[in-house]
Amino acid sequence: QDTSVGGVPVKRGEKLMVIYGSGNHDAEKFDDGEVFDLGREQTCPHLGFGHGVHYCPGAGLARQEGRVAMQELLRRMGDIRMMEGDPPYVPSVIQRIPIRLKLSFTKLA
Repeated sequence: QDTSVGGVPVKRGEKLMVIYGSGNHDAEKFDDGEVFDLGREQTCPHLGFGHGVHYCPGAGLARQEGRVAMQELLRRMGDIRMMEGDPPYVPSVIQRIPIRLKLSFTKLA
């Protein structure tokens, strides 16, 4: 049957594409969702690992790997800065993947 999603009419048989990442920018859920802020208080769950039956079974392992990687990176490198403005990205409607990310840093250990 015909319906609507977020006020947009959708006819029966039309295909929809759900892009979970866009949910992480929802202004009703996230203050300044377009801003990368590591210090932001997490007031609602993000959708980085999916949701419901599509939730990533490896989410716990991925979080632990990310935690260890960041701890080691910060232990060994200081004053990490981007060397250019917004990096170029792979053209995609699904994920935002930088083609390259030029950084400068001070070696600590």
